[in-house]
Amino acid sequence: MMYRCQIRIRRKTPSYAGESETMAARVIHFGVDQCYRLSVLRRAGYDVDNCGSLIQLCEALEATGETDAVMVNDSDGSVPSQAISLARSRTSAPIILFPHSIRTYSTADFDLVVPCFTPPEEWLLDLANLIVDSRVVRAYSQLLTERAEVLRSESAAVCKKSCRERARS
Repeated sequence: MMYRCQIRIRRKTPSYAGESETMAARVIHFGVDQCYRLSVLRRAGYDVDNCGSLIQLCEALEATGETDAVMVNDSDGSVPSQAISLARSRTSAPIILFPHSIRTYSTADFDLVVPCFTPPEEWLLDLANLIVDSRVVRAYSQLLTERAEVLRSESAAVCKKSCRERARS
């Protein structure tokens, strides 16, 4: 069974009441795809940017559009620490490791580690759940940021009012 990862979004200015559109989740893949995971992702409805170098990874991370996940694959024997650092510094999206070699990595560097020979149905579901959880956290963070801005504005207005009242007395 394949899971389609599509997100329902509401348009800011709908032309019809309740109108919505479907938008595919965007993932960036770094490394060599020897296990055909990219085709599995595309068939599951993901938009996939495949990056074979750090320069391509940097360009993909800076491209417009929200990145929902960054996937790294060590099929060639290593995942450059620069790739992980670059992804962490440019996006808050989760980072998923597909280890292929016998090398060990610190699991603290990744949000999800998918062992070799994990069936696509399992890791696709884990990935979809991770993306949904990440989007919820980012939306809540945005809400808190907006609320903090309102409170800063209100606080500034109260300070100005207080200064004017002190000046009058």
